Amino acid sequence: MKWRVVLLAAGLVLLAIGMTAHQSTPKKAETGTHTARVGDLQVTVTAAGAVSPNLARQHRMRARPGYHFVVVNVKFKNVGSYRNCYWLRLSLRVDLGFHYESHPYNTEAFKEPEFQDLQPSDESEGSYVFQVKDGTHPVALELVRNTYTVDACREMQHRGPDNSTPEKVTLSLRDLPEPAN
Repeated sequence: MKWRVVLLAAGLVLLAIGMTAHQSTPKKAETGTHTARVGDLQVTVTAAGAVSPNLARQHRMRARPGYHFVVVNVKFKNVGSYRNCYWLRLSLRVDLGFHYESHPYNTEAFKEPEFQDLQPSDESEGSYVFQVKDGTHPVALELVRNTYTVDACREMQHRGPDNSTPEKVTLSLRDLPEPAN
């Protein structure tokens, strides 16, 4: 009878260890800074904040009821030796944990930066506009790379796949200046 209890206890311990073992998750890097390197790109967020209602009206931007616009200014620099292969999907995380995709408001005030095919040492600056729920505040910009496109491009450049760059990088938007409105 005692050996059954010991065997059952050992089985439960092994089960608990198996349940808490490290799970395979995609590589990601979270930074508390406003700059990170994603492959050949150095990405810097320079400003973030709400778009003033006056500026939104001037550019004929209409938010859905209960929402407002947030702009994030970003600078990309190719710090590599080849043209940029990194294709990124950007999303905004707000203080309540919601995520929002950018809206392409390519007006004079809000031009998205061009970072695809950016040549070595070239830079591009611009703004991403997000429509977010009223009462929320931006806390982070998340960049997720398209590994399939990146690997295919790097192969064409006779470089192997990039296993050292995380699939997701999160840049803090805290303590940034408000964008010029």
